[in-house]
Amino acid sequence: MRVKRTAIGLLILVMFTVSIAMVTAEEEYGFNTYDKAVGVFFGDIIGTGINYHQWIGNWGINFTVGLFFFPEEIFSIVPLLISEPQPGEFSYGLGFEAQYMLYYDAVGDIFEGGLYIFGGVRHTGAIRKYDKNYVATEPYYVPGIVVGLGFGFESVFYEHVSIPVEAGLNSKWEYGSLMPIGAKLTLQAGFRYRF
Repeated sequence: MRVKRTAIGLLILVMFTVSIAMVTAEEEYGFNTYDKAVGVFFGDIIGTGINYHQWIGNWGINFTVGLFFFPEEIFSIVPLLISEPQPGEFSYGLGFEAQYMLYYDAVGDIFEGGLYIFGGVRHTGAIRKYDKNYVATEPYYVPGIVVGLGFGFESVFYEHVSIPVEAGLNSKWEYGSLMPIGAKLTLQAGFRYRF
């Protein structure tokens, strides 16, 4: 009888110790194991183009570089896809975001997700051949800056495939204007490979 009580007591002690160890152990999610990512990103705040992302603890940094030319011949379909180009416009964008992870969790090795807040800034530039009324002029350079903030959710499938989706408010200023061109709610998304 005494041996039985001792065995049950030891079993309970071992189970309690293992439970405490499991709770206090920090789980390694894909965000920690594979903290860098490259891919493409589409959006008004950070821009559209090639993207690099990295998590450093709960903080994230996100860079996008894009270069575009909109030929006059295909301009009739472009306004449906991108919000601001003009016919024959050559433009570029350099974007940066700082992010802070609020919550993340995983379902085995198949799916992980993280909710974060972000603030972003993008430098833009365009060489345009038309004025605001679409009247042909000599080509001229128009620099600008876009700022925004919001929240995002990054889904990671099989520890490597990352699909971030962000929603935020943004505002754009072009050179020579004291007031922003406009403020709007915008959605952004990307497709990246984590390594």
